[in-house]
Amino acid sequence: MQGDGDGDQTRNPGAALSPHARALLAKRRELAAHQRAIKRHEEAAALQERFGHPDRAANARRHAQHARELHEQALQELHHGRSAAEPGPQPQDPTTMGAGPVSDGRGQVERLLKRLDAAWTALGDSYAGLAEAQLVEPGVVDDWSVKDILAHVTTWEEEALRHLPLIIAGGTPPRYAAQGGIDAFNARATEAGRRRSLAEVLRRRDETHARLVDFIRSQPAGTFGGRTRARRRLRLDTYGHYPEHTAAIRGWREARQAWPA
Repeated sequence: MQGDGDGDQTRNPGAALSPHARALLAKRRELAAHQRAIKRHEEAAALQERFGHPDRAANARRHAQHARELHEQALQELHHGRSAAEPGPQPQDPTTMGAGPVSDGRGQVERLLKRLDAAWTALGDSYAGLAEAQLVEPGVVDDWSVKDILAHVTTWEEEALRHLPLIIAGGTPPRYAAQGGIDAFNARATEAGRRRSLAEVLRRRDETHARLVDFIRSQPAGTFGGRTRARRRLRLDTYGHYPEHTAAIRGWREARQAWPA
């Protein structure tokens, strides 16, 4: 039998690791695999961006984001697995210290909100400092302006707020195919956003995002656990969605700076 990095354990499997220790070892290997996947997809995104394929780059970034989520989930499982099997003091997440299961659930919510805020802040940074005329300038992605992108992001936060209560209750939202598909839905939303002033788009951006954060905080602990349908919908509509547009705006700004004066 070939060894797999465990030394003598592979030659004498019966003597070695307890079932729990084997599970922890497998989880550490899973973490390493996720880290490799993150690096691979990020490198692919950079390469596709360099060769002028923004759609392929965005797809690679989505894969990298998914790998990060799996990595975070595996870290949590590793932490809880250690805590369950090893009595005595254990390293704890600062958000969950000094409390029991309820605190751990609230700690999960705070970690989710930090993740949401990090992606939201990065999006804001991507267009920070642009003048109003630049915010409405087309060409960021096809004929979309930064204003169009912000209205689009707000639309999908509104969709999250509209459908998450039903998902949390165990229901299934209607499919976008019934409305002509995602592309048709986005096209209608884009036209609606263009009829609004820049000031109104920015106001709706702030108000909708604040409502989203309040909604997440208002839900019982565990609602947005890593494997829940609610967490998946939230990710797709919000913090897994923002980075695609953050990268597009940054790329547009960099290209814009390279234009001859």
